[in-house]
Amino acid sequence: MTAILVLGAHPDTSRFANKAMRLLKSHGFDPIPINPRFEKVMESRCYASVAEWMQESGEKSADTVTLYLSRIHSSKIQSELLDLKPRRVIFNPGAENSELENALKKIGSEVVEGCTLVMLNAGSF
Repeated sequence: MTAILVLGAHPDTSRFANKAMRLLKSHGFDPIPINPRFEKVMESRCYASVAEWMQESGEKSADTVTLYLSRIHSSKIQSELLDLKPRRVIFNPGAENSELENALKKIGSEVVEGCTLVMLNAGSF
């Protein structure tokens, strides 16, 4: 279970989700982009949803989910995230969602309000 999902992945290099994808790759990770708006992000297949990734990969969980979604959008996929049972979910600045955070804590996921970029650069990812 080493999968790292980037929810809200984006091909625009000025977006923080894209910067996170690039920094994750430079640190030796193979991030999985999730965003229904795109077919590819950084030459990687972009899945439309967590459920689609789970079905196609055969994976039942993920190590880390890093969120670049507003509360409105992450609330819509709450059940998918709970089904995924990730070990850790990082709520990047602007992605905070106390209801989702509490639901994830109840299933045993570690919840982090932080910045993936800062965590990677500080060696605390």
